[in-house]
Amino acid sequence: MGLLPCRHDFNISVQVQKMRRTMRKPLLITVAAILIAATAATAWFSYSYDDNLKLSIAKWVTEATDSTYRVEIGDAQLNIVNREITATNIRLIPDVQRMQAMQKQGMGEDIYYELTIPSLTATGVNWAGYISRKQLSCKKLMLDKAQLTITRPHDFQLYVDTAKTAKVEEQPLLKKLHADELSITNVNVINRYISATDTSYLYLDNGNVVLTDWTYEPREKRDPESFAFAENGKIAFGSIRQTAGKSLYKINCRDISFSTQDKTVTLKNLMIEPTMSNDSFYSYVGKRTEIFRVRVPELTLGGISWQKLVNDGELRVHNTFIKNAAMDVHFSMLLPSSGVNKGGQFPQQLLQNAGMPIELKNVMVENSVVTYTEVSKLTNKPGSIAFSEINGIIRNVTNIPEQLKANKWAVADLKGKFNKESDLKANFVFYLGDSTGKFQVDGYAKNIRAAQVNEVAQALALAEIKSLDIDSVDIKIRGNENSSTGDFTILYNDLKVGLQKINKETGKAETKAVSSFVANHALLHRENPEPGKPVRTASSIVNRSPKAGFFNIIWKNIFQGAANTAARNEEVVKLMD
Repeated sequence: MGLLPCRHDFNISVQVQKMRRTMRKPLLITVAAILIAATAATAWFSYSYDDNLKLSIAKWVTEATDSTYRVEIGDAQLNIVNREITATNIRLIPDVQRMQAMQKQGMGEDIYYELTIPSLTATGVNWAGYISRKQLSCKKLMLDKAQLTITRPHDFQLYVDTAKTAKVEEQPLLKKLHADELSITNVNVINRYISATDTSYLYLDNGNVVLTDWTYEPREKRDPESFAFAENGKIAFGSIRQTAGKSLYKINCRDISFSTQDKTVTLKNLMIEPTMSNDSFYSYVGKRTEIFRVRVPELTLGGISWQKLVNDGELRVHNTFIKNAAMDVHFSMLLPSSGVNKGGQFPQQLLQNAGMPIELKNVMVENSVVTYTEVSKLTNKPGSIAFSEINGIIRNVTNIPEQLKANKWAVADLKGKFNKESDLKANFVFYLGDSTGKFQVDGYAKNIRAAQVNEVAQALALAEIKSLDIDSVDIKIRGNENSSTGDFTILYNDLKVGLQKINKETGKAETKAVSSFVANHALLHRENPEPGKPVRTASSIVNRSPKAGFFNIIWKNIFQGAANTAARNEEVVKLMD
């Protein structure tokens, strides 16, 4: 039995990397679409008619992409008097066969794009700048209802030989393109990854992008301090959805927004949940495993270093705020053991293997709840415990080597309620970079009553807690993924239990009167301290099973510490275990 197991059936690092890469993809809409607008303006000076304009745009895109893309345009018009360029029904289409041929030669990329723009408008165009300096600028560039599909085929090579991609420098048709404001409205992005056995999708819908002081220079290196070639930018999407044909989980988010000036990313109504019911999930998996449901109404990343994220793929955030979150963990003992060795699955070990550099300096948790439910093979019934009203801070969540040199500890200070009533607080310390997952936990709880633990005791241990008043619980646990020890001081009184058995005919639990009498009068201490005697303290020693996770170690230490406190001898403890 494990409390809040930490092994996920989906790879968190892969999901994080997909989210990071997808956040950058709307920027590619900007580049692809503006190049089309730029060619339209350039072609105007060489051709007098709209038909020739469309032909010249198609030719320019083909040449600029080494024939890997072609463009189709429904209509394109120039208005020199009003200083406007308009184009409709634009499609940027990849030549996949050409791309694959280039890949075999070590040229090109491992992804391709399909872009549709129903409407493109550039206003306030400065024609003179192009004539004199081949520089084109406009006051505002607007794209409406664009859709970008990004595809990553599994059989594309994942490298580019720069020696083979080197080209002879040619005089560019356009040296510089500038827009005071670039506006992309009602944009939808589809991120598609085709693996050898499955296809996964990440959808970003109803997006709006605003880039200010945007400048694109084909022959110049991108300024690493710029955001999608712009001085500042804002991005917002109405929803994010992640699906995969064979995935057991799906990800949804109602709103996501980002501002370079505020350096803030906000996600609302983030949900990670199974694609099926619990019964269907277990039927499909066929073995014991945890089922997770996570709901975060509001997640804010404040002080995010977007330059590090865009340029280096590093997630560095000063303050992370998690509000009103809920995590439900369901675990059934009715199925056979998974047989999976959970070594390397402690929190800091998962962080170390996250697949991307991460630094979260401060994570603030507000009014959140964690619920753990386990279905017992003794009773076939579920028992649940809940930690609610969780508030606190987690510091120094990082796997970046230079940060670890300065501070090797991640510390979580949390307060909350146990089963809605009892006050509790806990301090977790994780030693970052330690290969064995070294940790320590200090906890304290007070005023726990029988009604708060009776349901879970009946479901998981076939024991009714008829009466119990726990004044306080002090816990100290130290260990790693191989072993752990604990020290406990539990002050309680009026302990009385009713041991039970399942009636095979009715399927209901029945109290074993004789066994209960013996337990209450000969096997268990009724209180601590007993009259005229000192306070009893207890210890625990738990050698981790290779198939158990982090919270299972915590749970077993607590159970052993409580049993050693209440039992009169070690034989009774063994019976309780």
